[in-house]
Amino acid sequence: ETTPGGCSGVLQQDTINIQPLPASTLILGANPDSACAGSTVSYVVTGNPGSTFAWTVTGGSFTGLSTGDTVQVQWGLAGSGFLQVVETSKDSCIGAPAFKNVLINQIPGTSAITGNLIACITDTGIYFVDLTAGSTYLWSVSGGTIFNQNTDTITVTWNVKGADTIAVVETNFSGCIGAPVTKVVTVNGLLVANASSYKTTLCQNDTVQLTGVDSNAASVNWYTSGSGTFNDTTALAPIYTASITDSGTVTLTFVVHNPPCPDTSATVILTVNPIPHVTIMASALSICIGDTDTLTV
Repeated sequence: ETTPGGCSGVLQQDTINIQPLPASTLILGANPDSACAGSTVSYVVTGNPGSTFAWTVTGGSFTGLSTGDTVQVQWGLAGSGFLQVVETSKDSCIGAPAFKNVLINQIPGTSAITGNLIACITDTGIYFVDLTAGSTYLWSVSGGTIFNQNTDTITVTWNVKGADTIAVVETNFSGCIGAPVTKVVTVNGLLVANASSYKTTLCQNDTVQLTGVDSNAASVNWYTSGSGTFNDTTALAPIYTASITDSGTVTLTFVVHNPPCPDTSATVILTVNPIPHVTIMASALSICIGDTDTLTV
């Protein structure tokens, strides 16, 4: 500095350190350019030691802190997403934003499983969902064996009685995985029938107690080859009354039902003997008191 009188001052000097602006690298993720709707994805930048980071997101939300070099983003509905980060160095220098455009892909909406709700053990049935082009399907089943895995249609052979379950998970062409879809199938066991009677020989108009034993049946019925009657054709242990016209061999059939399993049956064979018929004949149809007559049968 020089005064108006021409006097010069002492030279003053200072040193200024000019710090570089931080330069964040690209935002990286497992698949940085796309994500599935509703998924949570981790993103990271490589910054400088001591830096802080300010993240912003469009089309999603952070699930934790957004001030470090790593963030977790839960993406929303299918469409476009945007992620940006600004680094501030330890010297308070602010770098240029780093950003990433993210395509948010739709997750598959798998249809309900179509197929029989009731099956019989050892049956083979077809089950399917609506086909979406480019999708693959992972099926699982409890109580059965799957054929034709990874397609929209499978064949199942049932081998366990009870409430069995089919499930399918669809993965679309974008690699997005849908929610599992399930179907409960009631699998009936094979039917078994046995029948017996208290006696196998009786007379016309006589009765006999019957006993039916079933396995896995929903209902039962009794039938006769003769003309006699049951007191209850749907009971396990009915009483059969032989008619006056039943004679010789009469077959009683015990049938058990539980669709879609095929009916099965057992039989009781009766021998029905005719009751005696007596005809009395007199030598004279009219006699006097004290007279005798000869009767024959």
